[in-house]
Amino acid sequence: MKRVGIITYHAAHNYGANLQAYALQYIVNSLGFECEIIDFRPLRQKEIYQPGYSKGPFIDRLKFIIKQAPYILDIICKNKLFENFINNDLRLSKKEYNIGEDLKLSDIKYDCYISGSDQIWNTFLPDFDPSYMLSFVKSGKKIAYAPSLGWATIKELSPYKNLIMDYDNLSVREKEGAQQIGLLIQKDVPVTLDPTLLVDPVHWNNMAGDKALIREDYVFGYCPRWSEETFSYTENIAKRLSFVPLSTMPFKKRSQHHIWPQTKVFLPVGPKEFLNLVKFSKFMVCHSFHAVVFSLIFEKPFICIGAGKDDRIKDLLEICQMQYRNIQFDQKINLEELNRPIPGTFEMLKDLRRQSLEWLSDALQS
Repeated sequence: MKRVGIITYHAAHNYGANLQAYALQYIVNSLGFECEIIDFRPLRQKEIYQPGYSKGPFIDRLKFIIKQAPYILDIICKNKLFENFINNDLRLSKKEYNIGEDLKLSDIKYDCYISGSDQIWNTFLPDFDPSYMLSFVKSGKKIAYAPSLGWATIKELSPYKNLIMDYDNLSVREKEGAQQIGLLIQKDVPVTLDPTLLVDPVHWNNMAGDKALIREDYVFGYCPRWSEETFSYTENIAKRLSFVPLSTMPFKKRSQHHIWPQTKVFLPVGPKEFLNLVKFSKFMVCHSFHAVVFSLIFEKPFICIGAGKDDRIKDLLEICQMQYRNIQFDQKINLEELNRPIPGTFEMLKDLRRQSLEWLSDALQS
């Protein structure tokens, strides 16, 4: 049995990053390969996601605890839920690596190496590292499955042209990314689906659980970083639908409780809990690619706000013929139209899903 090593943003405390890593490993295993994720956690990434109550000098940690006093126990719980998922639900290499040089000097050996999905080729991200382009690999097949470039263009990718050209099989996640890479290496580059969309919805339903964490009817507004627009749209839509507005983002200031007084803040949420919140929501307000993905998977009515030039979201909504759900800031919405069920998402994606699975299977087996 061939051994496969995946390198991706598996250890970031980000729901989409964790779940796409899980999905890719799950799919590779289902194709009949022995697979593990290379436990590469760049120092900069560890610093970014280190919780405030344990980061920096004692006085800084104390200030964080005081500022977030109403939420501190839930923040600690949230951090543990992420770490439990990363360490227990993902199959990781025996050793953790923190710098690219450690990977180059390591004795890890796989038959195939996969640069996984997510924005691992976005050179603007502070935790980008050439290791995500398999710069450390001495021998073995190199595969890129649906990495995203984010905002990177030919200009930013040019220093890594030789690494990209060294892949045996190469695909990316967005059309714009395929065009940029294609121009760089003078080859046609196929577009493949995010790994989360390759996994059958039944599996995600099982992971989400059968009991709702929130026992009220709610509108779930999700953004990975602070967004006043997400709070505002969530509370507005919840009010119009007579539901509870829900957020997993704590208020930054006490005064903001008065701006969004009805919003329920629920923080102890790891990747599985995130799935649960999407699954049992009545409506989704998304400021995130993977929030859109799981809204589609669980067939939840949703809007995506402020996507702008985000090709990840625009491409996916175009495939599903749901561009009208991409709402610009301050845009009035037709809630009657948007609150309709969205069944049949996987029917719309079935051709791309089949092509993506075939592409990955062929790349691994050839």
